[in-house]
Amino acid sequence: MPLDATAIACMTHELRIRLQDGRIDKVYQPERDEITLSVRTLRETVRLAVSAGHTNPRLHITEVRKKNPADAPMFCMLLRKHLAGGKITDITQPDFERILRFTVRTHNELGDLTERFLYAEFTGRNPNIILTDENGKIIDAAHHTDLSSGRTILPGMTYTPPPLQEKENPLLADAERCTALLETMPQALAEKALVTLFRGISPMAARCIAAESCGREDVQVEGNISALAAGIVRFFDRVKQGEFSPSLLITPEGIPADFTAYAPFACRDVLTVEKAESLSAVMDAFYTRRDQSDRMRQKGASLKKRAVSLLERTRKKISIHEATLADTANMEQYRIYGELLCANLYRVRPGDTEVTLENFYNNMEPIRIPLDKTKGASANAQLYFKKYRKLKTAAVVVQEELVRAKEEAAYMETVVDAISRAEDEDALAEIRRELSSGGYIKEEIRGKKQKDVPAAPLRFTLGDFSVLVGRNNRQNDQVTLRLSRAEDIWLHTKNIPGSHVLIQAMHREVPEEVIRRAAEIAAWYSAGQRSAQVPVDFTAVKNVWKPSGAKPGMVLYEKQHTVYVTPVCPEIDSKRE
Repeated sequence: MPLDATAIACMTHELRIRLQDGRIDKVYQPERDEITLSVRTLRETVRLAVSAGHTNPRLHITEVRKKNPADAPMFCMLLRKHLAGGKITDITQPDFERILRFTVRTHNELGDLTERFLYAEFTGRNPNIILTDENGKIIDAAHHTDLSSGRTILPGMTYTPPPLQEKENPLLADAERCTALLETMPQALAEKALVTLFRGISPMAARCIAAESCGREDVQVEGNISALAAGIVRFFDRVKQGEFSPSLLITPEGIPADFTAYAPFACRDVLTVEKAESLSAVMDAFYTRRDQSDRMRQKGASLKKRAVSLLERTRKKISIHEATLADTANMEQYRIYGELLCANLYRVRPGDTEVTLENFYNNMEPIRIPLDKTKGASANAQLYFKKYRKLKTAAVVVQEELVRAKEEAAYMETVVDAISRAEDEDALAEIRRELSSGGYIKEEIRGKKQKDVPAAPLRFTLGDFSVLVGRNNRQNDQVTLRLSRAEDIWLHTKNIPGSHVLIQAMHREVPEEVIRRAAEIAAWYSAGQRSAQVPVDFTAVKNVWKPSGAKPGMVLYEKQHTVYVTPVCPEIDSKRE
């Protein structure tokens, strides 16, 4: 949902309750265009996140603690100078626009009591955070703009709010006024008419008003004017009275898709609606997931690209080796050519391009031997012997190289799979360290080098049994080689990259049902996650071993059994080791 005026009104109402008369203790700037205010009230200390980023502009109370840069940016230092220790005396939404204004009472450099105004603007395409003095003069802003953008935001200039939309303020419109406006667009759909005529109404809010008023969201204005007018007044009466119903919209896959400040009447057939106590809680959950997804996509993209490039290079090497081995199938033929020529030198005439001789290796059957016409019989024989020796040597070397290349490809497939399933930045960092230690990439050294200790694997509970799951190759080694006992049950998808899974038996017999459920987890944490009937091998840990010199996560096993299962996501209340 866009951060429309209704959501801003809900947030203003919420912040007045929680932050009014609170003091700003600390100011942080974890991102280039995002600040965090730590506000202490008589009841609690809360963190207010304000982001003026172009992708996810927002403002809400947050439980997330982001890492801050070692050296605070200049904008952060300036905000600390003017706001730290100040008291929030008022929070308003001017003209029902997508703007919040915080009035902060503080002391200036001379110790005199004064006011500072902090504006969080979410209008148009240029969200911003602007600090002004008591006279409205801009002290600084997160983003500077000049006249070319239509509005000047520079230190020292007088703050002017964004130009008002030439639309009706729905908080001031009664049923008669709404009716008159709707009559100007009788042929339009209700959604388009409401967005066009009234200030601060997003398409989702318009659809919800239409659905609540007329029973359907895709109704036309004509024939529904009275119902729509009454619905608009009713909707914004609740806004004026501070009656909101913050909701999170969840996809069938359990992913937060959107949020609203009110109970949505639309989308219920495809999305699940989860109500929350506050809009801050809804937005915090929604944007935390989105921010994490964006960061993971950005940071994981280059790592995955490098791993895929290495995998493709290795597969190309395998193709070359296999082609070379196919050529070695002819090496015995070259030896026979050479020996037959040596035995029949007198039968080859100068300038011949081929000769037909009796093959005493095959019941004297005639055999045609191509010749280099510029060379004699003996020289042609030596050419064939040379080819034979070269291919014979290559057969041994290339076979060894092919085995190594296939092992390399299998390992890189597990790395690509682990990157695809990485759930957080720490998981990506661990995979990066794994590739760095293997010499595949250069490690970025920032500050003091920390001790390289792999993170703990995931832990789940199946009945009375604990199940461990490695999230990358280093954790796979940890699960299989260091956290296991001989009688534990080890599981892995058959011929499919995935996690090592361990059922800790604790000297007990593991029931078939537990093995099957653990196999479902193993299938989920593998490249076969979206498949059905995934084969999963299982065996006792005593039948699993790591060959000398093998890469991280690579093991051999024997005496396995195979079960076919459909991947199942483990319970969300599972915990890590």
